[in-house]
Amino acid sequence: MLTRLIQSIFFLCICTSLQAMHKNQKDIVHAKLYEKYQITETPQNYRPVIQPLDDLLNRSKIRANHIKDLHDMNQHQRALDSYERTKHHTPEDLSILKPETQKAYRSIQKFYRSSKNIIEKSNRINAFMGDKNSQILIAEQYINKLSNITDAPELLETIKSQHCLEAYEFLDFTTTLNDRNISCPLTDYHDRQLVALRNKIDTINPSAAYIIQSIRCLQPFTEYKKKLCYNNLSTMIPETAETEIICQFFINYGDNTLSPQDATKKFIAAVNNCGNNTTQITKTISNCKNDTLSPQDIAEQLKRSVRNQKKSADIIAAIAETPLISKVLQKLSSVTLDSNDPFAPDFNYILAELHSNNENYTQADKFYKKNTVTFLKEKKVQYHAFKASIATSQSFTKQDISYLSSLVGNVYNQLK
Repeated sequence: MLTRLIQSIFFLCICTSLQAMHKNQKDIVHAKLYEKYQITETPQNYRPVIQPLDDLLNRSKIRANHIKDLHDMNQHQRALDSYERTKHHTPEDLSILKPETQKAYRSIQKFYRSSKNIIEKSNRINAFMGDKNSQILIAEQYINKLSNITDAPELLETIKSQHCLEAYEFLDFTTTLNDRNISCPLTDYHDRQLVALRNKIDTINPSAAYIIQSIRCLQPFTEYKKKLCYNNLSTMIPETAETEIICQFFINYGDNTLSPQDATKKFIAAVNNCGNNTTQITKTISNCKNDTLSPQDIAEQLKRSVRNQKKSADIIAAIAETPLISKVLQKLSSVTLDSNDPFAPDFNYILAELHSNNENYTQADKFYKKNTVTFLKEKKVQYHAFKASIATSQSFTKQDISYLSSLVGNVYNQLK
């Protein structure tokens, strides 16, 4: 150690002396140093030059690059955490910012949304593979979303629509788990949250409350608790008839005592009976015997049940507009009824109308043609069948023209 110190001092003295030497003297010293120590030139001192930061490298740009790097490294949870810690710095109106700062904030939001979607997709995959933690996490997220209630009258309709959408998504998640023979592991605490939430929004959004109660009916409760859930559900009347029909269909489909065919027949009967005031009005009148309902509540349910009466075609169109239409079609399409089954014509009619409302005319035409023209005219959907057939045909045979003419009159000259 002492030897190295002495050598360092020696070289320092030599370098200092070299600065004051004549060129020839420097050359002689260089030669001697090279001969003994192989030093080719005098060491130079370099001072780093600190450049000023680019104007674009501001705080928002740094944050955007940080979140992008986390996203690209698949560290999506860290990207979300980073965003959550700093999101209060983001102004609501980005137009007040400079263009480069706007670009940085939009980049932040872009990679935040992407990371969030990736995490949600991963959680759903894990949940459907049986991961209990992912199942509970997703259920809690739905409960938290549904708890977002406002008293502002101008936002009430928007909140109601959003509640129904989120409740339908929660129902979809629950039924998907049941289809895979996976029980959503909601704890007693979560169930109490659902009950409190149902009671809280029942007066302002009966449809969402009905869906929440239906979700409870699909939980793996004891037989006694399931019976209580069903009894409570039977006293509730949602604002829209399609909500009740869809929920009851999924509950029946998940009932181990019913076959898929029986659940489908109950669905068909519910659609056909919707135009019959007796069904829901009788149900409402029976609630008069329920001591838990006040006369005002019963009167409101009676008005709602009358308001909900629609023709079957209107009900089918309303079902087709719900977020769960694909799942309804999936379950219905998995069922086969014998051609001589009394429910078969209505089954084909409902499937045809659902497909037609979703502009899937190939499937619609297939199910329309399973019924007689007389039946289609009785249901007043002959023009729907005509449209589906026209939309799916590139050319028309005599048999096609004969079928179309039987629906709407002679069209031979137009189609020949």
